[in-house]
Amino acid sequence: MSLPHRINDQAPLWMAEPSVKREVGDSRQRQTTFFSQIDIPNDRSIRKSINESIARYQALDDKQRAQYLQERMSVQKHDGSIFSELKGQEEVVASRDILQWELLGHYAGKQYHDNTYQQRARVMGAALANIDSYSFAPAHGVFISAYRQGNITSLINAFSTYSDKEKNSPEQNVSFLRHRNQQGQWMVFIIAIKSIPANESLWIDYGEQYWQAARAPIEISDDNSEAL
Repeated sequence: MSLPHRINDQAPLWMAEPSVKREVGDSRQRQTTFFSQIDIPNDRSIRKSINESIARYQALDDKQRAQYLQERMSVQKHDGSIFSELKGQEEVVASRDILQWELLGHYAGKQYHDNTYQQRARVMGAALANIDSYSFAPAHGVFISAYRQGNITSLINAFSTYSDKEKNSPEQNVSFLRHRNQQGQWMVFIIAIKSIPANESLWIDYGEQYWQAARAPIEISDDNSEAL
C-alpha cells in the first residue's frame, strides 16, 4: 500500500542515502550557486544578495525555517480555473507580497544516487511513481525526492506539462535554484523570478524531461515494498 505524501516544514536542509553521505563526508569544494538555470541577470549586486539570503536561510534552526516558509507561502485547494484536472488539489499561494529574486525556501527531500536508485527500483512497485513525482535532479547522477519528507515547496504546481493539448498556461513566477555548499552537498532553493502579489498562486517549471518520464510506462514488480 502506498503511503501518502507528508509535509514537514521543519525538514532538514540536507538529507541523503548512506552512499551519498559517504561520498560527500570528506569533500571540500568551492561553494557555488548555479544561476544560469533561471537566467538571473549577470548583475553582481543581485547575485550577491541572493547568496546572502541563502547564507542567512542556512543559519536558521528548524523552527525558524518553518516560520520563514509559512510567512511566505500557504496551501489552499485549487479552484480548477487553470488546469481543470487540478481542481480540489492542493496548491501553494503567496502568503504576502513577494519581491522579485526573493528566496522562498529550500526544496526539502532525500538525495539519492541514480545508480543505487535504479538497482532498488526493481522492487519499488507503485511507490516508484510517487518518489519520481516529487523528484528534482540538481546535478548529473543524483536527484532529490521530496516524497513523504518534503516541505511546502513540494506542493508548488507546474506552470506547464509540455503537452501539445495544453492551452492557456499560467505564467511561471518561481524557479528552482541549484546550490552546492563547501561540503559538496547539493541543495535546491525556490526563488521568485518576478514580483508576486499576496494570494497569487505559485507556478514553477518541472522541466520537459520530467514530463517525458512521467508519461513513460512504469514496470510494476510483484514486490511493492517501499525500499527507499
